Amino acid sequence: MTHVSRFPIPKDVYFEILDELYWVLADVKKPEEMKSFLGDFFTKTERLMLAKRLALAGMIIQKYDTDIIKKVLHVSTGTIYRMKEKLDRGGIGFELGVKRIIKHEAFQAFISELFKRPHHDQGIHPLATT
Repeated sequence: MTHVSRFPIPKDVYFEILDELYWVLADVKKPEEMKSFLGDFFTKTERLMLAKRLALAGMIIQKYDTDIIKKVLHVSTGTIYRMKEKLDRGGIGFELGVKRIIKHEAFQAFISELFKRPHHDQGIHPLATT
C-alpha cells in the first residue's frame, strides 16, 4: 500500500522535487529505458494503480459503457464517475496524454485483447452503449 509520510515538506521543496521528476520523465526518450525506470521507481501496486487509471481514462474518453469498464478493469462505479468528473473539470494535460495513448496501436490492441479473455466475456459487446 502506498504510504505518505505524515511529516510535510515545505512547498518550495515539494515543487522543486516535482520539477526534477518531470525533468527525468521528459528526458527519458526510449520506451525500454522508461519501462526500466518506472519499473524500478514505482512499486507493483503503484504501477497497477497508474495503469488502471490510464486505461480507465482512455475507456471513458472512448465512450465505453460504465458496466463494461467495471467488468474489464474491476473498478467501482464511484471510481469511474470520479474519473469522469476529473476529465470534465478540465484536466487538459491528462486528457492530452490519454488521447495520445488511445491513438497508439498497442493500447487499442490491449483493449481488444481484454474482451477476448473468457473471464471478461459476459455477453456484453465492447462497444455497446446505453
